Amino acid sequence: MDVVKLTVNGSKPEGTVEDNVIWKVFNSVFDIYPDTVADNAIVVGYAENALGDQTPITYPYTIYTSATPDSQGRYKASDLGLVPITVTTSADLNTSGATEAWWGKTATVDYSETENTTLASVRLVDGVTSIASAAFWNCTGLTSITIPEGVTSIGTSAFSHCTGLTSITIPSSVTSIENGAFFSCTKLTSITIPASVKSIGSFAFSACTSLTSITIPASVKSIGSFAFSACTSLTSITIPEGVTSIGSYAFADSTRLTSITIPEGVTSIEDSTFSGCTGLTSITIPASVTSIGSSAFYSCVGLTNVTIPEGVKSIGEKAFYGCTGLTSITIPSSVTEIGGSAFENCNRLTNIYVNQPESPLFANASVSCTIHWNSTGPGSI
Repeated sequence: MDVVKLTVNGSKPEGTVEDNVIWKVFNSVFDIYPDTVADNAIVVGYAENALGDQTPITYPYTIYTSATPDSQGRYKASDLGLVPITVTTSADLNTSGATEAWWGKTATVDYSETENTTLASVRLVDGVTSIASAAFWNCTGLTSITIPEGVTSIGTSAFSHCTGLTSITIPSSVTSIENGAFFSCTKLTSITIPASVKSIGSFAFSACTSLTSITIPASVKSIGSFAFSACTSLTSITIPEGVTSIGSYAFADSTRLTSITIPEGVTSIEDSTFSGCTGLTSITIPASVTSIGSSAFYSCVGLTNVTIPEGVKSIGEKAFYGCTGLTSITIPSSVTEIGGSAFENCNRLTNIYVNQPESPLFANASVSCTIHWNSTGPGSI
């Protein structure tokens, strides 16, 4: 079953094992903890009384209360006339009515959700197989989480905007990391992707600005668009041979990335894949690539030379626009199309070596350098 929006607070008053923040009513926020609860249980909500409706409530019915909060400003559930709903297995969770509850969330005026700043750690019940979409979205106080064996997928935006998250353990049972799963986890420094993962979704690690390195296992076949974009601390990444698809903007604006090898099997470098990678000094393009998309290497100012392999048929618009460090490039005979402004503002580009007879190939490429026709490189003329 999918467990939706289940959170457990790791910071709790003395003598309790769980606690939750409850939505406010008319400018009042009730931070509630249970009187007692079994050590193996997780609190997923509160009800008015033990015999009443067991569907979890999102705020206590009492707007004003004479109850006294503890030293942390939290109220005991029984003082508010509430009893906790607890679960120990995924089956219990399914019957508790709590699968759609945002426990641990806070709210602002007019019931507009804000980030959960109190959630510190998470424990998942036995039998959980999936972390659903946005399950821990915007939990800014969450610092770490261990996902248990048995979970097979991490849903869309599951940990998006968890800006306090520094580490996470992904078990070998996970096969997919969905779109935006860790988007903008700005304190996440490293992560190990297990060999069971087959796909990394779009925006999966985008804007993880503290992420310095990552190893992608051989099991991964596709990397989605924007997957590692704006990872401004990322210096190295290994893409395995099994990857056949790398999406547009996949590494865009990862400014400290210095080198990357695209594996055999990838047939296209999509639009803006490496756009704005200003620290990139070298790149290996495999013989399997047949097209280089628009703005693929836009403003990669650290590139000094690029060899385009035989087999590439098209180079898109602005593919190398603003590559001010580029001094030479070799174009194979297979290229039949070069887009407009492909080499515009490549101020240091003095030589282009083209392995084919002279043609109007560069009519729109905006180059102001010497083109050496019927040449396989600088050593051939």
